[in-house]
Amino acid sequence: MRAGARLLAPGPALLAAALVVAGLALSGCGGKTDEAEVAMGPIEACIPSRKDGQRLLGAYLRRVEAAQGYEMFSVTGKARSSGLPRNLAFDDRKIRRLRGDGPLTGSRRSTVTPHPGFAATGTLPAVYALSYRAEKIDYTGALVVGNSAAGFEIPTTGRMVHSGRIALTLSLFDAAGGAAVASAEGRFTASIGFGSGRSTFTVDALQVTSGAALPFATLTWGPLGLCGARVVSSGQGAIKLVAEDGRKVSPFLTGRAPTPLRSSLEAAQFAADDRPGPPGRFGGVFLIESDEGTISAVFLSDGAP
Repeated sequence: MRAGARLLAPGPALLAAALVVAGLALSGCGGKTDEAEVAMGPIEACIPSRKDGQRLLGAYLRRVEAAQGYEMFSVTGKARSSGLPRNLAFDDRKIRRLRGDGPLTGSRRSTVTPHPGFAATGTLPAVYALSYRAEKIDYTGALVVGNSAAGFEIPTTGRMVHSGRIALTLSLFDAAGGAAVASAEGRFTASIGFGSGRSTFTVDALQVTSGAALPFATLTWGPLGLCGARVVSSGQGAIKLVAEDGRKVSPFLTGRAPTPLRSSLEAAQFAADDRPGPPGRFGGVFLIESDEGTISAVFLSDGAP
């Protein structure tokens, strides 16, 4: 088993804990709306790919270099014989012929470099900054990619817990179109329930690396859904932000009224080094958006020491 991941057998204590987490995450639904809870978008159909285990899998949080705002995509691809990415595909875009041993370069003027806050590595999974040009528009963003676990390698019962590093950014917009940006690094824990098909995601231990102090100390998101080797929000669960003193908060609150939001999480379970076997690593991106600002993040679980 890789460091940062552990597989737990199901039992009454785990079931009770799961029910408590689900109850907390969903409190406020169907009753008084909690301003610190974020409703998901429309539920999307889950169609696991038959190619899981035979390709690269990951997530890309993309933005236009000249503008604010993000788009998020599930990523697939093929690896070179060295194990590093050769081709990447997302949305209607393909990045081909990536080459190099350090920074990678390829079609569409693409460059793939190690993402700040994460160790540079010559193996996958890894966190990168991917920039490219399409139709005279320059794009950039955080990319997490690795070898996908195969469907038969993913347990159908029990629970696996992954933990690792997360890089998070809070952007608050003003009426003139500017933004106050705060960046932080911390830890995340993802608890994946294979029997229930539900997962929870928690962020804590945040330390600001630039900008003002964050108005929250922890973030909890759940329940999330499983879709083959992917873990996705797809309309499920709720998000809670909690300050150091235990108060539920919202960085986007205007007066006392809840702020309309949309949010999405896209993550992947990556194959272990020793195959066949349960997934060894977990990583992805998430995005929470409102008219007043965004919270974006990229994360990857710890590897072997």
